[in-house]
Amino acid sequence: MITIRSSINVNPFFIYKNSILLFEIRSKSILKLFRKLNKDSFLKYLATFILINICLFFFVNKFNNLVSFNRDYYNAAVHFYEDPRITNKKFNFFKSSSVYDSQWYLEIAQSGYPKINVNSKSIDLLNNDLHKYAFFPFYPLLLALINIPINNLELTALYLSVAFMIIDFYLLYLFISLIDTKKTAIKTAFLLFIYPLSIFYRSIFSEGLFLALLLLFTIFLFKKRFYLSALFLGLSLITRPNGFPFVLLLFYDFYQSNKNLLNKEKIIKFVKLIFIMSFPLFMWLLFNYYQTNNLFAFLKVRDYLVKNSLFSSLITIINPLLNNLYRIIEFPFLPWHAFADSKIEVISVIVVFYLLIKSKKYLDYRLWWIAFGFWIFPLVTTSLISYSRYQVVSFPIFYYFAKRLNNWQYAGVFLTFIIGLFILSLYFVNWYWFG
Repeated sequence: MITIRSSINVNPFFIYKNSILLFEIRSKSILKLFRKLNKDSFLKYLATFILINICLFFFVNKFNNLVSFNRDYYNAAVHFYEDPRITNKKFNFFKSSSVYDSQWYLEIAQSGYPKINVNSKSIDLLNNDLHKYAFFPFYPLLLALINIPINNLELTALYLSVAFMIIDFYLLYLFISLIDTKKTAIKTAFLLFIYPLSIFYRSIFSEGLFLALLLLFTIFLFKKRFYLSALFLGLSLITRPNGFPFVLLLFYDFYQSNKNLLNKEKIIKFVKLIFIMSFPLFMWLLFNYYQTNNLFAFLKVRDYLVKNSLFSSLITIINPLLNNLYRIIEFPFLPWHAFADSKIEVISVIVVFYLLIKSKKYLDYRLWWIAFGFWIFPLVTTSLISYSRYQVVSFPIFYYFAKRLNNWQYAGVFLTFIIGLFILSLYFVNWYWFG
């Protein structure tokens, strides 16, 4: 008995000594990781990337007045938080990050989703409160939680965007390093995040979070860690709906690794996979029903956006697809720039399609399917509004670019992208719509 007591007796010095030992082990592990990263020159590239963004933020803050404030677009857009330039003509850097859809995310994080009966015959589909359901919950929920100790929503949102951009830069580098050279990995990361429309990663939008989840989904898919892959895919589905095509990819890869699905053990695994992937979405649908009396309240908003399309009498998927194809056909008569149905968006559809054809033999089928998913999904679900913006998360396309460009070509594209990013940022913070 005495022996037992002495063996379990808590010795403060023992705890202290072992805590120090554990700290040393972890410190050495962290130092080892950083040495490896440094050896790969990643830290040098990351520092360069951070410096580029610091210069960009300084440039926007200092020279935003080189572009006139677009009062017409500002007045036409739905917004909940007034730009200071309306009242005192003073530019606010943090406010400048909350344009267009950013306002919706901030409002949801601040006030949540409304309780409203969307099945009512008297429901006004123009109701701004109803439109909140078009914006999926994971990003504003995360924003609201992180904002609790900070208590400054716009500041928190900007910090979160910058943090995710750096995380995404690393995750993209990490993934491409697994399937290709580190040189190609760093080229891919730079190409994606200096692409002019990467302004959405630096603003209060959900792209940063969505890309992080997508990359984690892809990394674990390649490693055949299907449960983890399903988890991150499930979270992406309540961040942006663009991840739905990748459900088929997950199921296909799972089947390839477990071809005899009639086996009881494998059936159980498949059921677990479906549960893990669908649980976040199931909770979002239940929330929709509780708040609006409709599981698919978010589709009501979509239906309103395309109700006046040429083919509005047809079924849900065919309607937007045919309408978008019609817009492509009438390309010569479209304006160069508009909220929707512009020449820029049609060009994006055609260029990405061309790149899909060219990249088919160079990309792994999983990466090609991801790129194809981002190309096809907006065409069959909504109008062409924001089509070019949806492509900024299509990292396989940027990987294909990085892989195919020689050093001189890459340098030219890099310089063009940098210049475009700096110029486009000035317009974006002044309420000009891109993507």
